[in-house]
Amino acid sequence: MADDPLTYYELQSCVGKGNFGDVYKSINKVTHEVFAIKIINMEETEEDINILIQEINLLSQLRSPYFTNYVKTFVRGTTMWIVMEYCGGGSCSELLKYLGKLNEQCVALIIRDTLKGLEYLHSQRKIHRDVKAANILLTEKGEVKLADFGVSSQIGVTQVKRDTFVGTPFWMAPEIITCKNGYNEKVDIWSLGITTIELATGSPPLSENNPMKVLFDIPDLPAPLLKGDNYSCNIKAFVAACLQKNPKLRPSCNILSQTPFVTKIRRSTSLVPLILKKQEKMREKNITPRSRIPLEKLVNMTNGAREDYWQLSTIRTRGRNLSRSPMSPITGELSASNAMTEETTPELDMPSKKLQLGYSDYLKYVILYALDKVRSRASTEVTKLDVDTLKATMEEFEKRQPGISCALVEEIFFRVRDQRLFTVHESN
Repeated sequence: MADDPLTYYELQSCVGKGNFGDVYKSINKVTHEVFAIKIINMEETEEDINILIQEINLLSQLRSPYFTNYVKTFVRGTTMWIVMEYCGGGSCSELLKYLGKLNEQCVALIIRDTLKGLEYLHSQRKIHRDVKAANILLTEKGEVKLADFGVSSQIGVTQVKRDTFVGTPFWMAPEIITCKNGYNEKVDIWSLGITTIELATGSPPLSENNPMKVLFDIPDLPAPLLKGDNYSCNIKAFVAACLQKNPKLRPSCNILSQTPFVTKIRRSTSLVPLILKKQEKMREKNITPRSRIPLEKLVNMTNGAREDYWQLSTIRTRGRNLSRSPMSPITGELSASNAMTEETTPELDMPSKKLQLGYSDYLKYVILYALDKVRSRASTEVTKLDVDTLKATMEEFEKRQPGISCALVEEIFFRVRDQRLFTVHESN
């Protein structure tokens, strides 16, 4: 029988939610050290477990005080337990949520240490690709730790070339979105510039807009800048250097670490008062994160992998071997073959007629067709207008990014098929 994490760790309370599952504060029963344990229900997660494994592999390789320290991974029943260093100060996005924008000295301190982490990461030929306040954690002593490597990537000989974009829209570099010539570690520099604005103002640029709209606006709009007398010339210059539309013009982490913005931090600057103030506000509001899986259920859950879980996992993996078309929803580049066209023939609501879909037909015969059906079921005029807006938006997206409808239909198809496999297996 595999090791039971509860033999070594006592779960205390849910302290947050990550991309994949709940995060619990826990105590090592022997050393009495505090750790964070991320617990993922592998039967219910909507994310790709392979991405989670990628994050674990990367974390296990990192040796830097500016990253959350990885300890060990357990599998308990249908859950995965990832033991990590505990960052009791929470994330920088929590500071913004409860305190609003941060003063410039604190921003500089956070960015300085994030730069040190990124410099190490880039020296290991890796890119983070999702730098933002939510992924910058703080210890109770005010130490800065970069976290969440679910979308990180190894840099190739020259630069990464991806079929799809990854990251979070508001912080995403233009070259990731356009995906014309690939990209390199300079995407992290752009995200760091956006994060600097986020910390100094309370939110990233364009945050009032729809994220999907922002995706298509970022490559066309001028680079954001910090403006106004409330900000020093040093922070303005730092942001401007990071947010060069041409990635070749963005400085390296080493050069940015030598700029006045991060070198002229007062020795008395500390993040601890901000952390304590945030925690006080959370107590006042009685903020307690709610876990996806109740703590009692986790503790009482039997250990050992259930036979049906592993059979289910095998079925799911085998099903996923059905090939997707190697196309990019951003560039619209498509291969000659397409799994949806070759292996399935979608049937529409037409009298005994089957339709083979070409790449340009997915919008018309699937997306818009489905939205028309949804519109016909709408009970109010407001709902109908909202559906019409969504239709117009999809038409605009397809014009600007040919192939995105095809990619969306494929992903929906695979998701529905996977869920059907889960359901069929559970009922047997």
